[in-house]
Amino acid sequence: MFKAQAVVFTALISIISGGASALTYGNATCDQLVDEVINTKKLFEQAVQDFKQHSEQPATKQDIVQLSLLTQRHDRAFAMLAVKCPDALSNIDFN
Repeated sequence: MFKAQAVVFTALISIISGGASALTYGNATCDQLVDEVINTKKLFEQAVQDFKQHSEQPATKQDIVQLSLLTQRHDRAFAMLAVKCPDALSNIDFN
């Protein structure tokens, strides 16, 4: 149980702290913003599924912080997409 949560946290931390999250949204292309919105939504959904599988233990403060950071990252990318590329919003395919 603890090992599974540690793996999830490690994956989330590496995803949140690097890669696309290092993207400067103001300089991002519309395609990069769309990718970031889609990827962060999928990462959040995966994290929620992982937490549900281990529902015998309540969420820790670290769980909540990680999900909050991922949500903030998604919201920032979505907001920038709405401002910078409003036409792209209707073309997002989350599948």
